[in-house]
Amino acid sequence: MPRGPMTRPGTPNRSPRATTWGLSRKHSGVSIAGLGPETGLQPAQLHARQVLNVAGATPACGPTAAGTNAVRLEPEPQRLYPRCGVPSALPLVALTLWALPISPAAAPRLRCEVDQGGKTQIIEVAPVSDPYGVQGTDINGRFRFKAVLVGDADRIDYVALYTSYLSDGRPVLLHEAKYQAPEARLDPPPAALTGRQYLYAPGLERELQYGCALAEVAP
Repeated sequence: MPRGPMTRPGTPNRSPRATTWGLSRKHSGVSIAGLGPETGLQPAQLHARQVLNVAGATPACGPTAAGTNAVRLEPEPQRLYPRCGVPSALPLVALTLWALPISPAAAPRLRCEVDQGGKTQIIEVAPVSDPYGVQGTDINGRFRFKAVLVGDADRIDYVALYTSYLSDGRPVLLHEAKYQAPEARLDPPPAALTGRQYLYAPGLERELQYGCALAEVAP
């Protein structure tokens, strides 16, 4: 065979479209064909990921979101501002509770109904710390009734009741009763604490009846 000078085959011509696409892929780093090393994803995977991210993306929340309409294309972690633009309800609840009126607490009162000679007297006393300062109540000039409520608004230590009859103008102790740490009740019956008591003065056989209840009364 005749031998001639060795020649290299000519470089095939690339179409303008192919050249332009090659430059575009080099600068953008994204290959729709999915065969380049830039993404490592197949065309269907890349397209599905972009569609899902764009469809499920939300505007960024938080302090850095002001002045931007950027859309996140990557899955974002749990946001620190789950309700961007909605004020917290805690200050509103606190303000509402602060504005509500506060009802004063009920205070204990000892109420006693004393009957003598066809007349009824209502004796009501408040808690005291010094029982010796409490004065008795005159009952028709024949008896003296003294009710003592020792304690405070939070706790009652005891109730003491003293009944005396008058002999020559001087009180003589006829009856004494004591109730340790009784509990106040709302709207109790008139004799809820003591029951109905009947007392008689010696000699003249004068009768006195009484009944007491420890109630919670609004101030």
